[in-house]
Amino acid sequence: MPETGVVVKIKSHWPAGVPTMPPVVSADVAETQFGWVSEKYHGFPVHAPRVTFEMALNAIAKTGYRTTDAKQIVADYVIWSIGDQNPRPVWAIMLRGLSVAHAPPGTPPGAMDQYRHLIDAETGKWLCSYNWPRMEVEAKTTD
Repeated sequence: MPETGVVVKIKSHWPAGVPTMPPVVSADVAETQFGWVSEKYHGFPVHAPRVTFEMALNAIAKTGYRTTDAKQIVADYVIWSIGDQNPRPVWAIMLRGLSVAHAPPGTPPGAMDQYRHLIDAETGKWLCSYNWPRMEVEAKTTD
């Protein structure tokens, strides 16, 4: 944020020559999907995180996710809460363009190609991961 000098978003480029996937959803769509589990972004922290972006990626890797498998990484440094937990600063790191080779049978195409990991920006603790928010696919009908 220009006012504070704190980096609140990091986004890598999509690799050249690799088929793309739908873009990251709008804030309105994300807010609706977050509401499904009482998850909320409250705003941006005004102080730099104690846990660096690199440390947050390492916390994800320690859970068994290979961050290097992502075609794109989109990270937000935000104040976050879920349920009745107190809001806290986190790195919300979306790994996009993942292989779906290990998806459960019957998984719809595109349902498991991205995961957003939440890392506590004060302690470095991995908190959880979700495969939303994601683009809503309109149902096609035939006449």
